[in-house]
This record gives sequence, C-alpha cells and structure tokens, in this order.
Amino acid sequence: MVFEEFITSDNNPSWWKIFVFGFIYATVGLFLAVQVFKSWASLVMVFLTVLACVPLFYVITVREERNVLVSTGELSLLKRHRTVIILFVVLFLGMLSAFAFWYYVLPNSSSFFSLQQQTIGYMNSKISNEAITGNASVSSGKLFSLILLNNIRVLLSAIVFSLLYGTGALFILTWNASVLGVAMGSFAKQHFAIFGAKISTAVGAGVLYAGTITVLRFWIHGIPEMAGYFVGGLAGGILSVAIMHHDLSTKNFEKISLDVATLLLWALGILVFSAVVEVFITPLIVTGAVAVIT
Repeated sequence: MVFEEFITSDNNPSWWKIFVFGFIYATVGLFLAVQVFKSWASLVMVFLTVLACVPLFYVITVREERNVLVSTGELSLLKRHRTVIILFVVLFLGMLSAFAFWYYVLPNSSSFFSLQQQTIGYMNSKISNEAITGNASVSSGKLFSLILLNNIRVLLSAIVFSLLYGTGALFILTWNASVLGVAMGSFAKQHFAIFGAKISTAVGAGVLYAGTITVLRFWIHGIPEMAGYFVGGLAGGILSVAIMHHDLSTKNFEKISLDVATLLLWALGILVFSAVVEVFITPLIVTGAVAVIT
C-alpha cells in the first residue's frame, strides 16, 4: 500500500485528498463485495474497506505513540494529536459519503446493505418500544439517554478492538460509517420524494435539497461524534502499540497511561456534546431549513 506513505510523509496533508481516498476505498470495497460475495456484500464491503485502511492506521498509531514519549508536556494533548484526529475524521467522512452516495443511486441498493438496514431497524425499534408509554414520542431526555448509551457502547467497542487487535477500531468505525451511510441515503431518498411532491422542479434541485437536508441532519452532530470515537480508538491504539514495544514495563508507562486516560476523558466529553447536539439542536436546524427551502 502507498496511501500511508503519501499521508505520513507530509506534515500538512491535503484533507480533500484524504476524503477522496476514503471515498475510493469504500467504493472499491463495495463493488468488489457485490461482484464476488454478493450474498454477504453488506459485511464483506466493510472488511475490504478496513483492509485498505489498516496500513495507514497502524503507521499513524505507531507515530503517535512515539510522539507521546518524546513530547515535553508543554504542548496540549489535543494539539499534539489534532492532525491525526482530523485525518481519521476526514477519512471516515469520505467512507461515509461513499456508502451514502451508492445507497442513494444504486438500483436495489437495499439488497447490498441488508445488515445495515437490520441494525437501523433495531435501533428504531428500541426507540419505538420506549415510546409505548402513552406518549406520541420519546421524551428528549429519554432519547438523549438512549443515544448517549449507544454512543458509549460504540466507544467502548472501538477502544477494546483497538487495544486487542491494534487496528481493530477501524472495523467498528467503518461499520458505523456504512450504517450511517445507509441512514443518510434512505433519509435523502425520502426527502427527495417529499420535495418532488410539493414542488414541480428539476431533478437537480431535488437532489440538492435532499443532499442539503441530509447533511444538516447527520453531519452537524455526526462529525464530533465520529471524532469522539476516533479519539477513543487512538487511545486504544497507542496503548496497544506501547504494549507491543514493551513500553509498559519501562518508565514511559506513566507518560503513556496519562496520555491515554486523558484521551479517553476527551472522547467521553465529545460524545456527550454530540448527543446534546443531536437531540436538542439538530432537529431545530433541520426543521428550519426545511421550512426555508420548501
């Protein structure tokens, strides 16, 4: 693989290039899975996408573990890891955009994303079950609790996978990119139909409307949420690399453990913030945008 060399050799990589590579990796993984493993495409596409990203993730986590050891402590934690966190978030957004785009445009796309649709249905059923209390919908507080608990479960999975398998967090995060991509693609299809029914306009305008509403619906809270997962995955990856290098048996253990613990606290704080935005802020923005456009 040459992608990790392209990125890690550049101290200031272009984020749009990283986004494009994420889009390409997910696209290639999707079409290879559909052509070779059609019955299992919904899962194989995730594995193939992860396989393409593993070299990059490993090189980055090794470099970050070394940065922790040589840092003087004068530079803040997030500032030290900021470039890597942004890199992973942009890579994730590239994969997310690919899954959403192909779900939206491919005929019979639901057959390629069956497991993702089952996951979305399961989450929706949990919310619906909570709503069977005599109220028309789940209260904002209850919805916040459900979303935050789910986010924490994903975070813990990313940490454990990253710790045990080094780059294992990539599977959790790529899987979530595929699930969220299906949710975005389905949401865009619904709003394209709604917009077309209300207003007689060109197809391009309908696509623009659906795309705008979908980005507002999912990316406002989705970007910080994914950042939280990557911060947690990075912490697990740093600890995993440190164990492989036997750093935990040296005087560097205290420095590494402090850095990892701080990253985990930041990850949890970011997820709390993203849950607040998702429940209390995003709906207001989406409702206002729909009212303005239509």
